[in-house]
Amino acid sequence: MDKIVWAVLLITAGLLLSYVPQMQTTEPYYVIEAHVDKPVVPPGEQIVFTGRVSELVSVEPLTLKPVANAWVRLFLLEAGVTTEIGAGTYTDGNGNFTIACAAPMENGGHTYMVMAYFGANSAAAYVNVTVVGGQPVAPTPEYTVQFVVKDQCGNPLPAKVTFDGTSVSADKTGVTIGTKVSKTTLTATAEINVGTETYSTTVTFSITASMTKEIVINRRFYWTFFINYTEGTLATGNLTASSAKETLTVPITNGYGEAYLTDATYTFSFEASPAVTLKTMTVTNDGNFVATINKENRTAEEISSNQTSTVTTPPVIPWILIPNVYIYSLLGVLVIGLIIIAVVRMRRPSR
Repeated sequence: MDKIVWAVLLITAGLLLSYVPQMQTTEPYYVIEAHVDKPVVPPGEQIVFTGRVSELVSVEPLTLKPVANAWVRLFLLEAGVTTEIGAGTYTDGNGNFTIACAAPMENGGHTYMVMAYFGANSAAAYVNVTVVGGQPVAPTPEYTVQFVVKDQCGNPLPAKVTFDGTSVSADKTGVTIGTKVSKTTLTATAEINVGTETYSTTVTFSITASMTKEIVINRRFYWTFFINYTEGTLATGNLTASSAKETLTVPITNGYGEAYLTDATYTFSFEASPAVTLKTMTVTNDGNFVATINKENRTAEEISSNQTSTVTTPPVIPWILIPNVYIYSLLGVLVIGLIIIAVVRMRRPSR
């Protein structure tokens, strides 16, 4: 009995081993053939690629079956960059295709890749074309550009300069870092915030070498005004700034006001009965103006002005110019707090 069982097992194993090669399967293998009608052409001339897409059925004998409706695309391989050329096409019922494009303009050899896609499968073929008689393509120039930003009076501005999708900021001297660009024409916009206002200038210029480009922003100047009376109270009223270019009325509230002046010579006066002329001065930058007025004789006893570097944010009002009602409120809160602390300490039991 044991001999019979072993004989059956040996026969079964032999049959399985003999059947293994017939059970193995392989993925389909595809072949694409591609040719060009003119392997050597002048620049820009049309070249035509033809070919055939097939499925390898067997090697011995070699048997190929045409693949219909395969999607064929053409690519140009240049300096490691793959660029699709022209429109794709489908193979016909015999697996044949035709696809055309214009030859490159640069002399020398060029490699094309013809790709065929069918379902999840693809195949590629490479074809070389030589261009003769074309002009060499000049390399893209690279220059370094630095910006200097000023206003119309020559004051340096810490502006932001935007160009070619890049932004750089100028320092307090108005100078930016140098930036490399690969263009021969550039458009740049310089922008500055002055107080709560924004001013900008856009320029377009040619570049033939590394350079420094000056940008001038026409802007107004931010001025603050502090006016009080000799007895210590804060003035409220209207300040008039008159020049050949304009006349501005600047509201003064609790001793403080602000205005945006242009580059001109102004005469400042404060309303009273009659108005008090304060000072005549030429404005060329941002600054502040302080005046003390004598109510009795309606004269300005102390006047000072200071033109400073660019003011980009409104200043904090000095505490001495905060309206008296606020000072009294703060003092009241402080006194109440001290009283509460004293009461708590008095009620705390002694140890």
